[in-house]
This record gives sequence, structure tokens and C-alpha cells, in this order.
Amino acid sequence: MKTVILTEPALAPADALFRAGVERVVAKLGRAKPLDGGSLPEERAAVIAALDGWADGAVDWRGELRRYYEEHIPVHVRPSATVNTTLRRLKAAGIRLVWWSPGPAEATDVLLHHLGLARMLDDVVVGGSATAAIVELGLEPADVTVVTDGVDELVELSQQTAVDL
Repeated sequence: MKTVILTEPALAPADALFRAGVERVVAKLGRAKPLDGGSLPEERAAVIAALDGWADGAVDWRGELRRYYEEHIPVHVRPSATVNTTLRRLKAAGIRLVWWSPGPAEATDVLLHHLGLARMLDDVVVGGSATAAIVELGLEPADVTVVTDGVDELVELSQQTAVDL
């Protein structure tokens, strides 16, 4: 079975939403346990690790970020009829659909539900890299296509799949 790994940065750019959510976490929870938001790294995985280290189980930054996503996601990310239709077409063709996100999982859950994709996916991998997801899921690299260039790449892949059937 062929697998398509759909990458969050390509199909649902949520970096601005993540950054805004982190600012909210720092503003709200930084009062309970001081945190300098300016000292946080740029890369999302490093931010997640830094916040986990800062929280050290004393504050629920992930829950606060999830609440922020739930309240503000419509401003930053919109569902795409083209993406949803294309994914349904790929799924009907027997393609295994995997979503990869840099995380965190709490934010990814909200994002996938908002986009209407949660039920279409066979697997969701959070963290690491899209390439590492291939290994994590035990897939054969030759049988995997990673969508990194956006909706147009996904649509083209769907058209190629229809021709191959």
C-alpha cells in the first residue's frame, strides 16, 4: 500500500498561531512561574522542549496552548475544500494517509479537527521530522511520498494516483 505523509507546514501553516499561543502562555502562566519569552528559541521543537523544561510539571502550558488554539484557530487557519476533496480521493484509491506535525500533540489535535481531517487519517505523527515518521511507522521509503510543497503538490499527486489506477 502506498503512503502519503502530509506535512503540517505545507498544508496548514500554523507557525503564526503557535507563536501567538506561546506568547499567551508566557503572558498568562509566566506570572505563576517566571519565564522570559524573549529567551525562547525560534524552532518549534526547541520551544516545546524549553517550555517543558520550564514547566517541570508545575504548570500546564500544553493545556493553556490547547485552549488558545481552540479559541483562535479560525483566525489563523481555514479548512480547504480542495485539500479535503483530494484526501478523500486518495483515501478511496487505497492510499494510507499520515499527518506529520512538529507539535505539540495538543495543538495538532485541535488543528486536525478544525480542518476536518482527523477521521480521514490513518496515522498522526507528532515531533521529530516527516522523514523520521517513515522509520517510526516502519514504512518502506520507496512506498512513501512526503507532501512538502503545499496544496498544488497534493492535487498533482492525486491526479497521478488516478492515472496509475
